Amino acid sequence: MALYSLKKIDIASVFKTVCAMMLIIGIVIYIIAVFILGIIALITSEWITMITTTLIGLMGLVLYAVFYPAMCSLLAWIYNLVTTKTKISGIKVDLELEAAKDEVIR
Repeated sequence: MALYSLKKIDIASVFKTVCAMMLIIGIVIYIIAVFILGIIALITSEWITMITTTLIGLMGLVLYAVFYPAMCSLLAWIYNLVTTKTKISGIKVDLELEAAKDEVIR
């Protein structure tokens, strides 16, 4: 097993990956919330409240899918700054090649 140190994080890849993840999670939460709101609206007959809440939830989904990745990208930039400008060596990761592991088992 080899010990590696993570020196730099690609900020664009962090933004794209986290954006995709948060968009998927946000859509799932949004669909569940709209489903529950739809059932409540059927029971109470308050359609204006459901429409308003659905639109606010849609705006929240967009904000969630943009601001969370932006914050993660900012953290990646700060990480790169800290690891390059200081004596801190970065996060140490112990990696093992799967093919080598399979050959040892055989």
